[in-house]
Parts: sequence; C-alpha cells; structure tokens
Amino acid sequence: MRYNESMTETAIEDGDVPLSGSTELGQQLRPVNRVGAIIKSTQRTLEILELFDLVRGELTAIEVGRRLGYPQSSAAALLHSLERMGYLDYSRETHGYLPSFRVLLLGSWLEGTPIREGRLRRMLEETANETGCTVMLAARFSIYSQYLHVVLGGGELGYYLAVGSRRLLVQSATGFALLRDASDDEVRRLVRRAAAEAEDGRQHSERDALANIQLLRENGYLFVQGLVAPGYGAIAIRLPDNVDPRGRPLAVAVGGQSEDLVKRKEKIVETIHRLIQNHFPISAEDQSLA
Repeated sequence: MRYNESMTETAIEDGDVPLSGSTELGQQLRPVNRVGAIIKSTQRTLEILELFDLVRGELTAIEVGRRLGYPQSSAAALLHSLERMGYLDYSRETHGYLPSFRVLLLGSWLEGTPIREGRLRRMLEETANETGCTVMLAARFSIYSQYLHVVLGGGELGYYLAVGSRRLLVQSATGFALLRDASDDEVRRLVRRAAAEAEDGRQHSERDALANIQLLRENGYLFVQGLVAPGYGAIAIRLPDNVDPRGRPLAVAVGGQSEDLVKRKEKIVETIHRLIQNHFPISAEDQSLA
C-alpha cells in the first residue's frame, strides 16, 4: 500500500500534550508538541518504550519518572504493568527494567524492508557518530514534520527533541525537505494553515517557504538557523523514495549549534550523502532526480 497524505489529515485534533523533565546531563527540557487527544496512559506507555530505545540500558522507576517528568508512582505503575504483560524484564537486585524479547518480536513481521533490516537505523547512527551531532528522522504528518527516530550525538543540541514530537512543515528543516516535490499552491496553502496553527503567533512568509524549498531542490540539502531555537540550526536532506516500504517521504536532519554547523556544513552534507548512498545505493540518474 502506497502512502497517501489524506490518511493523516483527519488524525489531527486540537491541543498538544507537553512533555517535560531533564536529560542525563541535567539540562532543562523544553515542552514537546505532541498530537492532541491522546489517552495519557497510552502516550506514557509508548514514551517509556521509546526511552529504553534511546538509553539502551536498564532503567528504574525513579529514572523513568525523572527523565520523562512523570510522578514516580505513575512511572512505577506503568513499568509494573508492562512487566506483568511480558514486555519488560525486572531485576530484583538492581530494581531496574529492560525490554523483553517480546518487544523485539513486535515488528518481526516487517521483514525484507530497509527499516527492518536495520540499514536505516545504522545509517542514522553512523551519521551521528561521524558528525558528532544529533540526527533526526522525520516523516510528514498532515501539516507537520514528525520525528520518527532521534539519535543523540556527542554535541550539545540545546533543547530536548523527543521521538513523536512535531514541527510545522514550513517551520523546520525536515519539513522543507519533505515538501521538496510539493507544488507552489500546496506550499502556500500550508503556510496559511501554519499561521493559524502556530502557538507562538509567528507569521510565516510564502516567499521564504518557496525559496527554502527551491534551495533544497538546487543544492540537495537545506541549512536553516534559528527556526526551532535561537543559536541552533539543522541541515536536512530528503531520503530516497524507496526507503519506506509504503512510499512515505522521509527526511534526515543533523542538528546542532549554528556556529559549528556553519563551519562544518560542507563536510556534514558530504557525510550524509555518502552514508545514504552506502546504505541505499541508487543510480547516478536517479540521484540527479532525488
């Protein structure tokens, strides 16, 4: 089944669910915009599993509550429920939890795709290792760019970026990359919708949005600064269309301090393109059309 943007248009409802807490380094986390009208227990359950994917190690109820900003009692109850259902293993010695083999089997039916084979994840991790920056994978969700996977790099990102968080398409590097093939009329429509949806009251320029997309088409990447947080930027590149088995457009971005990205922009862009080609080789003719 091919991806159809109309599949997600009706899924957006008003309201955002904030997420707060602190990272292991003690940085204050910024609120994260989530899709509205989510049942809290469902959201928290999935955020716990995503946290294990990020940390890749054992976590106690205290650590989960601290990192995700949950009351300790709520974190303990959710972890205990997941353990009783067989999705987590519990150690009486350390009072820590780890995902069980049952979690691994959840996606076992997705055989034969780049995502299941691990190529996409390896590409993102190698990008983070070589650039030392945080790397984000994003897909389009209605008028938003939503982060499907985040790999923390060695550098300081300066703001918390959770899996599942979203940005307006016309207010993010990944968003512009996802709009690479959009018509001018569609971009203008998205800019008007963004003006109505923007929580900060920011005005969006149709001219700037169209110019950013044109730059991405011409250069194969887009470098933006200050769209998400002052002093920070991102370099975004559209992934080949055959990466997702459903045909969803996907984009990858490297984020970090603007000053650092300016100095290393050419090297970072070369690294991203090289790793994409290594893991998802396409012909020279297809590359020119990408």
